[in-house]
Amino acid sequence: MKMGACTCNHKISDWLIGMNGSPLYTLLLRQNGVRGVYSIGRVQTPTLYMVYQRDQAIKNFKPEPYFELNAEILANQQKFVAKLDPYQRFKDETGLMTFMRAKHVHKGSQDGLIKDVQKQGKKRASPQLFSLSSLQSAMNKRYHASASQTLAAIQSLYEAKLLSYPRTDCAYITDEEFDYLVANLTKYLGLVSKPVALTNTTQAFVHELFPNAELIIDRFHIIQLIGRTMDTIRTQCLKQLDKHSREYKVLKSLWRLFHKANPDAQKSRYLFGLNEYSTEQNAIDIGTNTFPAFKTAYETYIDLHDALMGCHADELKNIITNYQPNGTPLDTAMHTLRKNLNGVINAAKSSYSNGPIEGINRKIKELKRACYGFSNQANMFTRVYQLIA
Repeated sequence: MKMGACTCNHKISDWLIGMNGSPLYTLLLRQNGVRGVYSIGRVQTPTLYMVYQRDQAIKNFKPEPYFELNAEILANQQKFVAKLDPYQRFKDETGLMTFMRAKHVHKGSQDGLIKDVQKQGKKRASPQLFSLSSLQSAMNKRYHASASQTLAAIQSLYEAKLLSYPRTDCAYITDEEFDYLVANLTKYLGLVSKPVALTNTTQAFVHELFPNAELIIDRFHIIQLIGRTMDTIRTQCLKQLDKHSREYKVLKSLWRLFHKANPDAQKSRYLFGLNEYSTEQNAIDIGTNTFPAFKTAYETYIDLHDALMGCHADELKNIITNYQPNGTPLDTAMHTLRKNLNGVINAAKSSYSNGPIEGINRKIKELKRACYGFSNQANMFTRVYQLIA
């Protein structure tokens, strides 16, 4: 059939069935006491009938018991389950027993012969990245989350700059995005709740190109990983405190003190949040003495920081390898460092650091936030000049 004739038939069918059939059936149903407006369509009506047939088949389905014949095979001290080939079901046990007698098979242990073994190697490509629709489908299957709930969670992560633009069906990334991911792999260690050796793939890739290369995990990201873990434990402690207690005020308002490498233990000053005069070290003691787990996390953070920044490789190794798990998120972070111990130790031995680059990136982000929304380039440059003047 020619394309023009096919298009013409579609138009005629739509006119006869859709434009005329819909009013006709609506009026006929009203004559029989059924109110409402009903739509009839060339594609819609047959499809709806197929759905109706399937729904009726499910509704009227009556399960029936049946029997299958399987065998548990023990070979070379390993077990596996073998199924009947070609596959066959038996309506009752009598039919199954008749079949087994005909094949000289009986229940219980018996000798058998494996006549043929076929091995087939298969390759499977890495899974594609999620699109919005595929992620919503996966979240619904795994956690029974609705599409709107998944979208709200994705949007919040996108606004926190933890996800790429979500409202797209593209399952691929650009070369620039790939380069960004490679450069920031270790940053994501602080965002996961389980130990993940993200550097294993990187090590294999680097050593393939440079056999004598030594991988160095940047000091900034090592300290950031332990610092974020300490903050997680601090947040858990806050939930157990009275909001009017001194401990709560310190942990809530003076959290930056716990990230300070050399807190002042001599000079007292007025600490806002605690609302009293105190040394920085005294405030830290108030926050750590109540919770042994948090005190361990804080002391581990300070010890790691001092060993790393002081280039004490042996001391750093001892801290990581001698750490004793205590059932807190710190266990996960220390396990991650232990799995990537060589790269962590090399960070203490090497003078190289991407700290200056991180500082430049921070300034770029500040400029982006300050310059966002300017109507033209000249206004944006004016703002940049004001910031750097």
